[in-house]
Amino acid sequence: GTTPAAGTSWPATRTVYVNVVAGIPLPNLVGQNIGTIQSWAGSNNIQLNVIQVANQQPQGIIVRQAPDQGTPVAPGQTTVTVYVSNGPPEVTIPGDLTGQDFQQVQQELQQLGFQVDGRQFGPGQKVFAVSPSSGQAPSGSTITVYYGGF
Repeated sequence: GTTPAAGTSWPATRTVYVNVVAGIPLPNLVGQNIGTIQSWAGSNNIQLNVIQVANQQPQGIIVRQAPDQGTPVAPGQTTVTVYVSNGPPEVTIPGDLTGQDFQQVQQELQQLGFQVDGRQFGPGQKVFAVSPSSGQAPSGSTITVYYGGF
């Protein structure tokens, strides 16, 4: 655009200002999935510098960006750095928990960083099944513990 606006009568000796756009304003990329942002960057001719980082966010989620949101970026000339989560660390699920007291199992799993979904069947407190029962799961994920007895 111009100041004064195009079509305005203006003395030849006065300054006319031309407004130049430095680029498109960079949107907030934090919290977005990297796949979605790669598509956006491709369609807007923006180069991405992707750096993988350890983070509690799910894998593939952008946790930081540079430059900041709102910064003008020139298509074909700007590289945006995005820091992408590798996901929460994997934690080993303890071995056979069956036969143990539910409260003890719940405390042990919570200390390892898991959420516990306790499902009681009958009046007892003894654990009879855990799902998943072995291997590893992401920190913060939910382990279902079935307990009870008659």
